[in-house]
Amino acid sequence: MKIKTFKDEDTKISIWNLVGQQEFYALHDLIFPGHGRASIFLIISSLFRKPNNWEQKTPDEVEEDLQYWLRFIVSNSKRALQQCMLPNVTVVLTHYDKINQLSQKLQLIVDSIRRLRDKFQGFVEFYPTVFTVDARSSASVSKIAHHFQKTSKTVLQRVPRVYELCNDLMQILSDWRLENHNKPAIKWKEFGDL
Repeated sequence: MKIKTFKDEDTKISIWNLVGQQEFYALHDLIFPGHGRASIFLIISSLFRKPNNWEQKTPDEVEEDLQYWLRFIVSNSKRALQQCMLPNVTVVLTHYDKINQLSQKLQLIVDSIRRLRDKFQGFVEFYPTVFTVDARSSASVSKIAHHFQKTSKTVLQRVPRVYELCNDLMQILSDWRLENHNKPAIKWKEFGDL
């Protein structure tokens, strides 16, 4: 599992690669970002079976992969009262360059994604476009990076500003604690003066 954190202008973004291998599934619940937090999920699924990526997955296998992650996201997300707090989900299919784009299998996969979108409506906010990617193509990957950057800004603009206030308060209290390490508690008047 890999975690990468970076700052984009004034926003801190953490990217968690939850590793799709089954041996890591038990850890997923422990690392979830938390109930009701603004979050964006890129569900990345290969169109081919591991480990050698030679055999194309069936539409049912792709649907099973996506459904696992959607259930995981929904089961770990408190149903948001406000639409702005629904987890944002974007589906990315890899190894698109290895398949016949006019194949019946691909159309069945697209149909299953539509069914999943309908099934999870009201629990997650699906991005309407399914991205297909060839990791060897920088143009293909840059479309996803641009989408992620744009979506993160949109999500943060829609989040109630109370989160900013809470983060500011946490920093103020942390600074107070550093300056007053010998005091077990803060008096109400001091708190009001902060």
